[in-house]
Amino acid sequence: MAGIILLYIANLIITRRWVRDYAIFGYRTLVKGFFRFWAAVVIICLVMAVVVSVNCYFTHDGVILRECRNVLLVAVAVLTFVAFIPVLTVGVVMVGDFEDHEVIDGEYSRFRSRSGLLAVTALLLTLEAGFRLGVMFDSRPWGEERWYHSRAAYYCLGYVLEVVVVWLLTGGRVWGGFRTGEVYKGHWPGGGRPRVERWAEWVNTEGEVYGERG
Repeated sequence: MAGIILLYIANLIITRRWVRDYAIFGYRTLVKGFFRFWAAVVIICLVMAVVVSVNCYFTHDGVILRECRNVLLVAVAVLTFVAFIPVLTVGVVMVGDFEDHEVIDGEYSRFRSRSGLLAVTALLLTLEAGFRLGVMFDSRPWGEERWYHSRAAYYCLGYVLEVVVVWLLTGGRVWGGFRTGEVYKGHWPGGGRPRVERWAEWVNTEGEVYGERG
């Protein structure tokens, strides 16, 4: 489970970079806090799952096992929502924010490819998490399993989807492609200012303040 947790966090980081590039509110502290909050929630869910799994292994008490199952269901349900957050983010930015601005020449194709990559990986992770959640909700006794309890379904809708997501993120060069850049004509997203290499570039020179003296 730790491997898929890393993918959830990676997708949140990529979504944060995408919002920073293409949304007016991308540079706001509240947005940064939003993504950090859900990244922390993912880690908390991992801890919950590990603790209850260990607890279930060392007990045969039916009440405790039932409570552990409820905790696991909550953790997986939260992770399913976290996996879907990038899709919601892309929809909000494109419908309510992106269309109000004119993208600089040559940037629109990059915007579409980045948005598509983000949405596809998020949907695949949501499918994987939703499959796990559905199987856990519909637990059946031995001999009465359905097709989604089979080993083939478990591997295809679990590990195979994880491999596909890793391949997409690697092939899409997300860490190099998702960088902050000037995407709107006339201003920077979030009303912010462009980043500079050195802090001293923000300091006005004496000539800029008082004018050039003859």
